Amino acid sequence: ESKKFDLKESAHFLQLELYSKPLALSQKHEMTPLLLELLKQEGLKLLTWSKRAKSLQDRVSFVNQHLKKSMESLSENVLLETLDVWLEPFMGDVKSPKMLEYLDIYPMLLSLLSWQNQQELSSLAPEKVNVPSGSNIFIDYSDITKPALYVKLQEMFGLEDTPKIFNDTIALQIQLLSPAMRLIQITYDLSSFWKNSYAEVRKELRGKYKRHYWPEDPYQAVATKNTKKHMMK
Repeated sequence: ESKKFDLKESAHFLQLELYSKPLALSQKHEMTPLLLELLKQEGLKLLTWSKRAKSLQDRVSFVNQHLKKSMESLSENVLLETLDVWLEPFMGDVKSPKMLEYLDIYPMLLSLLSWQNQQELSSLAPEKVNVPSGSNIFIDYSDITKPALYVKLQEMFGLEDTPKIFNDTIALQIQLLSPAMRLIQITYDLSSFWKNSYAEVRKELRGKYKRHYWPEDPYQAVATKNTKKHMMK
């Protein structure tokens, strides 16, 4: 829910407000420092955090957790302390708190990382992973102790090894979903799931989702994000 903010000029003596008046629209040149101060008071929640922006922040936190030499931190505290560096240069047309919501902060945050760190981040903690169905799916780094991939089970057919990141040293937590995007099972070992759990899962769900593909052999099956009808087209 969006908050409504009224910007005003006021003066105080001790706890007594001497005067208060709304800021005139003609005082636009004063808006940037006022909005920056508002952000410091209210926090970065006043900005719109796209999926890519939040993912970038989480990915940097994840890498910093595992590397001895840290990248530039994108924590909220650091970002609030450096608003003049990464946000202020892009606020020329921002004249109200509401307009803060329309800023695309992803490229601003990315610019805080050196080119070398951007390359390292892409290598160690990629934003997305390609799955056998052809989908390119975001990795969820919101819990930096266990990055997760939320993916429909049918999209993983044919893949035996669990996808890994961080130079193939950290297996993703695979959250296998039904066609209705409901959680079926969580695994760090896809091969074990196919061998030990898939048959029971198939038995339970093939009746519930009759329009979808439930092959007996998941290793030889073609991965898909479509129903059986669309697969035949």
